Amino acid sequence: FYKTLSPSMDILVSSNLERLLYFLTDDAAQVAEWMRALREEGRFAVSPALLRQLQAEFGCGCCDDAETKATIGRVWREHRYLMDTHTAVAYKKMLDHRAVSGGCVPTVVVSTASPYKFCDSVLSALGEETDAPGTELIEKLSEVTNTAAPKPLAGLDKREQRFRLVVEKQDMKKTVAEFLG
Repeated sequence: FYKTLSPSMDILVSSNLERLLYFLTDDAAQVAEWMRALREEGRFAVSPALLRQLQAEFGCGCCDDAETKATIGRVWREHRYLMDTHTAVAYKKMLDHRAVSGGCVPTVVVSTASPYKFCDSVLSALGEETDAPGTELIEKLSEVTNTAAPKPLAGLDKREQRFRLVVEKQDMKKTVAEFLG
């Protein structure tokens, strides 16, 4: 497990994988067995036929944090499109795929996250300092890029703080029990 700038991509066992395997096999018992093996043994293997089917439909790749930031910065400079870290990974891999395939395969990159969710990483990718509290970075990203922060986030640093409790990991169960108690 590696922690990256794209936390949704850091998930070890995605429910999308489980759904895909079920969609391709229509065999809930087999998928459950693969997920059990993954959970208990740390791995599973599909049949050669299923592997060929997956490889015929999907490509894959990875993008390290430096490539992610470089992609965000490049796309912003060249296209004035502000992307989040997840979209940057997908876009970089699309460019890599086009370089190998000659660009003849239609490709869609679907951006589903806001760059404002990752202000620190996005600002850093744009060459900006990120030495302020997270809520202040929302306003900074808006100012630097002349883009509007999503309404629920705009002015967040000026709102009254509602929650102040910080709980250490080892105290979580006890704290939740006390809260519910």
